[in-house]
Amino acid sequence: MKASKMKLMLLAGIPLVSLMIGCAGKKPPVEEAKKTEVKKEAPAKVAAPIKEAKSANLIKVEDLLAELMAQKVYFDFDKSELTEKAKEILAKVGKILSQPMEKEVINILIEGHTDEMGTGEYNIALGEKRALKVKEYLESYGVSVAQLKIISFGEEKKAKEGHDEQSNSLNRRAELKAESVKK
Repeated sequence: MKASKMKLMLLAGIPLVSLMIGCAGKKPPVEEAKKTEVKKEAPAKVAAPIKEAKSANLIKVEDLLAELMAQKVYFDFDKSELTEKAKEILAKVGKILSQPMEKEVINILIEGHTDEMGTGEYNIALGEKRALKVKEYLESYGVSVAQLKIISFGEEKKAKEGHDEQSNSLNRRAELKAESVKK
């Protein structure tokens, strides 16, 4: 009889031990539910402001870029070297253009212009040198070469008509034209 009681206890104990071993790795359902709630709520609280900030930054970049594109870079007579004022303007543009954008790329056409002094061929070459200087300066800020194109108009597209120094100084310039292209 003792042997049959032992067998009965063993047989009854095996499922109990199995149940205990199986449940040892599991956590109570209440704790599991709490963890799931935290995991679901935390990213939602964090993700929304980040997304809004990215959208706000993109809008600000576009507005700022439009403002900067309106500015012109001026050069001294018969020179292609950038002035300090030109470097300030281009540094702002370079910092903006070197930032990664989510859905678009902004390409820049750099137009080189001159006054009416000199021959047509000379002015085309000088306008090209001016555009190249602007391009090189923007590249030094990390702007992709693929985003930048140059063209020289020489004296053909005057900012101001006239034969006086004031008109000529406004014509010695580089202009930046922006074009947004979807990725």
